[in-house]
Amino acid sequence: MTGAAPLATVVIPTLDAGPGFGQTLAAVRAQAGVGEVELIVLDSESRDATATLARDAGALVRRVARATFNHGHTRNMGAALARGRFVAFLTQDALPANERWLAALVAALEGEAAAGAYSRVVPRPRCSPLVDRQVRDDLVYSRVRQVKRATAAEIARLAPLDRRILFHFNNISSCARREALERMPFPVIDFGEELAWCERVLRSGGTLVY
Repeated sequence: MTGAAPLATVVIPTLDAGPGFGQTLAAVRAQAGVGEVELIVLDSESRDATATLARDAGALVRRVARATFNHGHTRNMGAALARGRFVAFLTQDALPANERWLAALVAALEGEAAAGAYSRVVPRPRCSPLVDRQVRDDLVYSRVRQVKRATAAEIARLAPLDRRILFHFNNISSCARREALERMPFPVIDFGEELAWCERVLRSGGTLVY
């Protein structure tokens, strides 16, 4: 690929995302205020038209062996392929709320000189009651903006629940500086790679924004 590097890259891991994935791809392509967005889809051998939809949307599609999929490793793979200065992550069923989703994440990063940022998540209209409740009960349903910084001494004084809240980060909708991911990639663990990454960033003196 040639030409000037984009400001931002969006990385989406996929597995049989279904026809609704086209809506997510279109929403990414409609983003404004960040120039042309590079789109990377890491597909775990989908048996439906996921990869075709992604290619039709102009995405770079890379195959990930389904048997070896790992949330942290796969996202690190996407970050390594990305040319953007900022690397955003979406899940295949997440839909940007508007055309300023990515610009808002980038602005949060630049405004606080932060390593990463993550956004509010709201349930889709007419989703199942179980999903609706799950989303509304999550920390990422809050409307309160947070800037997270903490010294080692401050972290040590926190109660376990407060520490868990401090280390919350969510790759349903997130963005990080590519240089931060190069220095501190996501841990290759079975679950909660973004929480472990958040802890590592904060303990290293970095800043994160919700």
